[in-house]
Amino acid sequence: VSMKRGDLAQRSNQHSASPAHLSPPAPPSSFSYFHNGLKLIVEKTIDPHDGHNLIHMVVFEGNSVWRVVYNEEDLPFFTGQDCLDADFLFGYLSDGKEEKEGCSLSLTKEGKEVWLKILEKRGERRPPNIIRFCLKVCGGEDSASIISRPAQLDREFMSMKKENVILTEAVETLQLQVKQLTQLNEALTHLDSWALSMSSVWDKRGNTKREGFCNSKDALSSWDLTQVAGTDSDFRNPEWIQASFPMAVEIKGVMLASLKGYSGNINGREFQCSNDGENWDKLFTICGFDDQQVNRFSFYHLHLFLSSEFSLHPNIRLRYFGCPLMARYFRIYHKNSFVGASLLKFHTDSYQF
Repeated sequence: VSMKRGDLAQRSNQHSASPAHLSPPAPPSSFSYFHNGLKLIVEKTIDPHDGHNLIHMVVFEGNSVWRVVYNEEDLPFFTGQDCLDADFLFGYLSDGKEEKEGCSLSLTKEGKEVWLKILEKRGERRPPNIIRFCLKVCGGEDSASIISRPAQLDREFMSMKKENVILTEAVETLQLQVKQLTQLNEALTHLDSWALSMSSVWDKRGNTKREGFCNSKDALSSWDLTQVAGTDSDFRNPEWIQASFPMAVEIKGVMLASLKGYSGNINGREFQCSNDGENWDKLFTICGFDDQQVNRFSFYHLHLFLSSEFSLHPNIRLRYFGCPLMARYFRIYHKNSFVGASLLKFHTDSYQF
């Protein structure tokens, strides 16, 4: 229960009351008390470092010693008494020893600690005021140096706890980044694990072999844009180039390229996805390839907040479309004509081409 400022002021007036012709007595600087076989000594000294008052509390029982030292400025923090200082404390101790002003003292052992309790009864309608001090056990003649400046130590401890929290958060952040990098590495591995299938293969016209038509996954995965995968067509049946993953993957975009002279084999084709390889959804219609631009790129990036297509570079086009999606199968599709590409690469969250 916190002490009110009015209570301390009232106690101050009571202790300072004296005849006008007499000087008030000097505040005590030491105090002793015996209770439950425990001997308490309280002394006030000056801290040579900053000139503040220090309150030394020592309890003896045989060869056992319990001790604590408070800086006077820290008394309100440790006791919850807003205006408590050394003079008021010694006044409480003196009244408690003599059981005056409704005050009493007690010393009790609790484990390895000794507790000094000051109890002040303040009337039937007001709760009692309680001030408690904890003394820690120490041994040997060097006990005086074991505990000093508890408030400073407490502040240092709180600072260490804060630094520990910061370090813990930093470790957690690093662990999260490692996890994300691991997931990214797995995602990149998954994005390279697709298998190629084609509705048909076109590698020659008549007896003339078409240069660059390798019709392989390596041709579509490498940056050698002279290597092409393309289908034949009888202009009646669907044609497609399909990438099949062993499991569903999340993608945010796909990069496509076409060999010069074959832009008609990719413009106007649909880029589709499926989870079962039978039911397909159209993501977008491929466009923007121009035979005047050798090995022109188009990058269709699936994103949430834009749906328009624009150019960042003469050889790069971007289409923002919807949000990231999960699918197992992807394909370039036309209902009855040729399909061809020289690059097919997929894009995930942090992977840049």
